[in-house]
Formats: sequence, structure tokens, C-alpha cells
Amino acid sequence: MARARGNGCLFRQAGTSIWWVQFRQHGLRFRESTEAENGHKADADLWDKLAETSLRTYSPRASQVTVAESAGTKPVSGRNNGGESVHSTVLVRRDGKR
Repeated sequence: MARARGNGCLFRQAGTSIWWVQFRQHGLRFRESTEAENGHKADADLWDKLAETSLRTYSPRASQVTVAESAGTKPVSGRNNGGESVHSTVLVRRDGKR
């Protein structure tokens, strides 16, 4: 069955098996990979994106953090600090504050 207008769409780019979603928010078109080969999971991802846009909680920048933006923090594990466990990883700012 065809999807109603305004409910986005699923598509695959030529030569790949990965599903992509396309939807609009505030008149802007967004396309994102679902990283899924399963059409049902891709459809669920699309509905999640549509829910986020209707609740106005969708942020296209949420999953796009650049190296420059993350340069203010570095992962440090307990083992690197002389500790026993690598499960105690924390983010420490370049100035040494946590």
C-alpha cells in the first residue's frame, strides 16, 4: 500500500542493499541512512523520525559530531590512568576537568 503524502519514504540507492529514509521538517528535506538491510526495521526507523519531527524533537545535528567539536574531550580509561579496570572510562576535558 502506498504511503500517504507527508509520511516520508523509504528508498535504496543504486547498487546497495541499505535502506534510506526521506522526510521533511519545516519544508526542508532530510535523507538519512537507516544502516538496515531489513525493510521492516527501516520502516520502523522512518516512523521514529516522523514521530520526532511531529514532536519537534528531531535534530539533524544530533548524530553528526565533528572532530573539531569533540576536540574538547578525550576518552581516558582507568587502565591508562594506572587503574585496574577499562570499564571506568570517562571523558576528561583538555584542561583536566571531568
